[in-house]
Amino acid sequence: MAAHVIRYASGDECNYFSWFDEEEGTKWQTRAWTEARDEIWEKDIVIEKLKKPFQDREMKIKL
Repeated sequence: MAAHVIRYASGDECNYFSWFDEEEGTKWQTRAWTEARDEIWEKDIVIEKLKKPFQDREMKIKL
């Protein structure tokens, strides 16, 4: 699967680059990307939950 990044002048997400694939991805590629994305999101949630007690302590110290 070939992918390209091209420069362009305007757009909603990024005003400098645009991404496009020349062909459709296969089912395993789509599933792998989706699973990786979901795992990253889950880990971000866990990290935020682990940070919270430390942030609360810092707030108490500052008061």
